[in-house]
Amino acid sequence: MSTSTQNPKNEFNLAIVGAGPRGTSTVERLAHLANNLERTANRINITVFDPYRPGSGHVWSPKQSEHFLMNTPASFPTVAPERTSDEPGLSFRQFVALHGDGRRLSEEHARKLSQVEAGTYPSRALYGEYLEHVYDSSVAVLAAHESFSVEHLAAEVIGVRPLGNGYQLDYRTAQGEGEAAQKTFDAVVLALGHQSAELNPWQKQLQEAAQQADATYLPPNVPADLDYSLFAEGQPALIRGLGLNFFDGMAELTLGRGDCSAKLARNRGTVWNTSLRAVNQNWLLPRGAVPRTGVNLLLSSSFRKKSPCGISMFQN
Repeated sequence: MSTSTQNPKNEFNLAIVGAGPRGTSTVERLAHLANNLERTANRINITVFDPYRPGSGHVWSPKQSEHFLMNTPASFPTVAPERTSDEPGLSFRQFVALHGDGRRLSEEHARKLSQVEAGTYPSRALYGEYLEHVYDSSVAVLAAHESFSVEHLAAEVIGVRPLGNGYQLDYRTAQGEGEAAQKTFDAVVLALGHQSAELNPWQKQLQEAAQQADATYLPPNVPADLDYSLFAEGQPALIRGLGLNFFDGMAELTLGRGDCSAKLARNRGTVWNTSLRAVNQNWLLPRGAVPRTGVNLLLSSSFRKKSPCGISMFQN
C-alpha cells in the first residue's frame, strides 16, 4: 500500500471527490477566488478524484446518445453564476448565447446548440460540453495562479477517515488493479453523484426470474452504460417504471435504431402501433394508424416560465 504524506505547513491540501456538476462547480468557485486574489497566505494544492473525464463526469459525457435528454428546460440548469466580468465560469444560458464561448464543438453539437431556446430540453451530451468547458476554463485560471495548483487523478476514492487535523483518503486508479493508495489532506469536499448500488431483494427476484425465462435483465444503471443491442429486433421489451430512464430506454430502443416506430401496450393486452414522423427538432406527429385511445391527442403547451404571471423572482 503506497502512502503520500502531507506537504509542509505553508501549503494547504484540498481533495475534491467527484468531478461531475458538483465538483465542477466547486472548482469554478475556487477559480473565481483565485481570479480575485493576487496571492494567498498558504499555497493551495487541489486534487480532483474521478475515474471519468472531469467536468462531465460519469453521467454527462458528450459522447453519449443524443436521445438522452435533460429533465429541465435550458433556462434552469447551470454550475456557475452569470459571468459579469473576466470570469472563468459562466451560466449555461450564456454558454448558449455565446455559441459555446470558444469551445471547440463538433458540427452536430454546434448546430444543436444554435437551436437551444429557453424552453428546449437539451441533450445530456450537449450539457456535458458546457460542464467540460467550465471545468477546463477554471483549471486554466488556477494553474496560472502562483498560489494554486490543481491535479486530476483518474481514480475512485474508496475510503475517507479523519487523521489528526486532516483526512486520509484511500483510492484506486481507474484500472482498479493492485493495492489501494493513500493520500492525506487538510480538507475534503465530497461532490458525489450517482453511486453504484447492490440489487435490492425485489430486483434480485426479477433478475432470477429473467434467468429462468432465458430473458435479458438489465438492473438500474446510468442509461449510457447499458447495452441496448442485447434486445433483439422485433422482440418485446419491458421497462419497469415511468421515470426519466423509461424515456431514455424507449428512445434508444426506437430512435436509437434509426426507427421512429414504437409499440405501446397496456396491462390488458391492447396494443397500438404508432409511427412517428419528425417534423422538426421539437415536434413529432403521428403517421399512419392513430392510437385507438378514443380521444384526440392534446397539443403541448408553449413554454413561457414556470412562475405565475405577475410574480418576479428575487435576485440578490
